[in-house]
Amino acid sequence: AYYTFAHILQQGPFDGSVPGEGAIAPKDLTEAVWDYILIDGPYPEGTPISKEVLEKMKREFNYWYPVDLRVSGKDLIQNHLTMFLYNHAALFDKSKWPRSIRTNGHVLLNNEKMSKSTGNFKTLKQALEEYSADGMRFALALAGDGNEDANFEHNVANGAILKLSNELQFVEKTLASLGEFRTGPLELTIDKIFDNEMKRLVYSTDACYKAMQYREALIEGWDKLQNARDKYRAMSGPIGMHKDLILKFMEYQTIMVAPICPHYSEHVWILLGHPEGIMKARWPESSQVGDVDPLLARINVYFDKALSDLRAKAEKAAAKAKPSKAVIYVADSFLDWQQASLKILKAHVDAGKVFDKDFKKSMMGMPELAPFKQHMKLLMPFVAFCIDDFEVRGVEAFELSVPFDEAKILTDSLEYLKGELNIPEIEVTQWPPADAAVSKKLQAAVPGKPAALFVA
Repeated sequence: AYYTFAHILQQGPFDGSVPGEGAIAPKDLTEAVWDYILIDGPYPEGTPISKEVLEKMKREFNYWYPVDLRVSGKDLIQNHLTMFLYNHAALFDKSKWPRSIRTNGHVLLNNEKMSKSTGNFKTLKQALEEYSADGMRFALALAGDGNEDANFEHNVANGAILKLSNELQFVEKTLASLGEFRTGPLELTIDKIFDNEMKRLVYSTDACYKAMQYREALIEGWDKLQNARDKYRAMSGPIGMHKDLILKFMEYQTIMVAPICPHYSEHVWILLGHPEGIMKARWPESSQVGDVDPLLARINVYFDKALSDLRAKAEKAAAKAKPSKAVIYVADSFLDWQQASLKILKAHVDAGKVFDKDFKKSMMGMPELAPFKQHMKLLMPFVAFCIDDFEVRGVEAFELSVPFDEAKILTDSLEYLKGELNIPEIEVTQWPPADAAVSKKLQAAVPGKPAALFVA
């Protein structure tokens, strides 16, 4: 509280020997004066302090209070910070109580305690000279957000310089070749998915900053955003990326990394043609960004998961013999016994019930499953999988079909899949295979989870 008007009371030496702009003598700071300034007490009659000065001190206090955030070390929670709360509760109305406290651990250097005696020590000046301001800030953001000791790593800081340099080269090269990029309406699915993913990451990065999770903010607004760009570039193939989307990407990324790397962002912002600096730029607002399309987001998640599964299966097949062809099977619907199981699971959730340890036992005796007793050995593992999937995806895990065309999504991405799987020929078709022997060898395809046959 004293800090809010300290400049009026003193200047120069910390001992208060030199009066501040208010020219107030310490003896004149009576309890009545403090009450008037801090707790809206009555005007202190007879005080030699001018009313103008008292009102200014009062305005300063009310402008800065309550404290929005106090940042301190975790070792002070049990003493200083506890008394900080007690003192405010004892002196002030609740409207003036602190709104939040953020604590942190100590800083480790290369995962060891800093110590001059061991030589594991680095000053801010040394770090600035070695890594640059933005490289150091990048590494500090990645060092950790919680109460655990943050770990500043030499390799991470050096890597940050490389990441920033590489991205700057991408920006310069892209701006120099903008005339070669595709233009026109955003009609392709890959364009829509990339645009939607950028929207999602703008909002998730914003949420991380608001929660002061700077490591996660950097992961969302830098790493994941670049991953989305790289995937879009690879999937665009010979048709190329869309000019408007790549410009939007560069603007969003520059703004979102600006709180952590302001010098890099300032330079790129000017390169992007903005006459004013990045510090005058507005964070992308919802009216500008638009809503995230949940269906496009789901298609993106589906494709990534399908690709991951296909890659694992391809690597397993390649351990025996390198595949020359892959047949990917997609299913429009579940088998009868699977549909019956899913309906039971969804009804259970819709009724507000939970999946306790007795549920699976009781499910075996349900009349809806009586026609499928011959499938029980497959049915119960399927139910267990769906319940686990529900914990991750929610009620959509019990859908009887997916709200998009799996075959079209995979077929439209054949060239990308060929490159990712390192297989020259890929065919997408409907489950089940015409050859019953092939069906027996493969785990059945279900909506949202393709099956695959690899041919050497």
